[in-house]
Amino acid sequence: SSTIQREACAMGKPVVKFMDDNWSKAYKEMPFVMAGTEEEIFQVLVDQHNNPGKYRDLGRSAKTFAEKYYDWRYITYRLIKIYDSLA
Repeated sequence: SSTIQREACAMGKPVVKFMDDNWSKAYKEMPFVMAGTEEEIFQVLVDQHNNPGKYRDLGRSAKTFAEKYYDWRYITYRLIKIYDSLA
């Protein structure tokens, strides 16, 4: 769920996710690892085992992403922009 995704990001954990092109275009800096099939998930796990530093970096990027996009100030700003566009 998206709540688990946000919590994992906030804790600095790398997130493995299925994401279509619309999402990846919306957030170019999303630090998520894409995996859409069982085989891809397996490959991500093997890669994580073989390259732990890469996934530590992804975790740090996820935390930075969460601090930017999941912060209440950013969400409030976006909500006000939506309300303003309706007026």
